[in-house]
Amino acid sequence: LLATVAGLTREFPGMVWVAVGAAGLLLLWMLVWSAAVSYTAQLPAQGSVLFLLLVSLIWTAQLLKAVVNATVAGTVASWYFLSPNVPRAPTARALKRALTTSFGSLCLGSLVAASLKSMRALARAVSTRSNGSLRACALCCLGFLDVLTRFFNELAYPQVAIYGKTFTRASRDTWTLLVHHSGVDALVQRELISTALTLSSVLAGLICSLVCGVWAKA
Repeated sequence: LLATVAGLTREFPGMVWVAVGAAGLLLLWMLVWSAAVSYTAQLPAQGSVLFLLLVSLIWTAQLLKAVVNATVAGTVASWYFLSPNVPRAPTARALKRALTTSFGSLCLGSLVAASLKSMRALARAVSTRSNGSLRACALCCLGFLDVLTRFFNELAYPQVAIYGKTFTRASRDTWTLLVHHSGVDALVQRELISTALTLSSVLAGLICSLVCGVWAKA
């Protein structure tokens, strides 16, 4: 699976550039958002505004991630279903669909995820002045919903990108897929892939640290 993904990345490098462009947009939005927060924090009684700013930050980050997810899913689907007659510039076509016909569904899914993450952040912020058991229950429930929503979005966004479904229908179909078909297999594969990626990240970090250390000593 990893070898196939690496081969597709080499064959369609536009997917990488879309991810880089999304990271650049997120960095630009972070600068604008930081300026807005620094100004708002100086004003009295602006807690609700700061919470809305937090939602806007997470929503934008989740939306950019969803657009990249849908673009990659559309590109890979073009290769999978239409190979060897893949249309020209499949990444550009997938990005266009993600920013037009599928954009509303991606916004809705990102808003759900952003709302849960913002409520988790708010619960952590006010937890020091609340009951310990109540705080633990709230954080546990919000954490479970956050993880479940993130997992559902990872499977729902490709359906939105490939089949043009709405987010609500894609979520229902994802639930049916997990419950009545190969849900356990999907979870196991996800964990195996996550483990491989985590080990690769740790190895890459160790190599970079070693190279930088040797370079600094020299």
